[in-house]
Amino acid sequence: MASLPSLVNLKPTVGRTPPSPYVVGPETKIIKVKQPWAHALVAGEKDVENRKWPLTPGCGPGTPAWFLVCSSKSHPTRALMKDYYGRIILQNHGGVPTFIDAHSDFIYGKIIGLVKLRGCYSSWDSVWYNHPDTAWVVEEAWEFKNAVDMNAEDGMQTQGTLGKGNRARFGYLDKVRAEISRLDPFPN
Repeated sequence: MASLPSLVNLKPTVGRTPPSPYVVGPETKIIKVKQPWAHALVAGEKDVENRKWPLTPGCGPGTPAWFLVCSSKSHPTRALMKDYYGRIILQNHGGVPTFIDAHSDFIYGKIIGLVKLRGCYSSWDSVWYNHPDTAWVVEEAWEFKNAVDMNAEDGMQTQGTLGKGNRARFGYLDKVRAEISRLDPFPN
């Protein structure tokens, strides 16, 4: 059996210093991600987000960038959950995985956390990477204690910015900075 990729690029999940609330600004991207992938990203389980495009035009190998994860409103399909469970089991080398088991345990339609990318790569050795997508390789992940509500008038589809243009009127920047200031260096 071939060796499985590890999550060596992720920083330890305990005893780390939370980022400054000012790592986010009006131009910080909000990316909508389906559950269970959104939870897996901010919980530090998933070390790659797969997209057809880089986060920013300058997001290349070794070019760190922060983005916010907004969970989509749609509930995961049975096939999606099966894929998620399979990857968790692979990541844990067949051991007993720890994961959320019920759709009702996920948060939907809210900004649930902050992720720092190591960079965007054309491929990545991870159970989470889907070829031929661009691998947004996660270096650091933080789950908010209180998810930030998306305004019903927002209408964001796949991505947006935190406070640029009309979105500034929703006050996301201040709400997200408040959540970042509440992050615990020793999560449960």
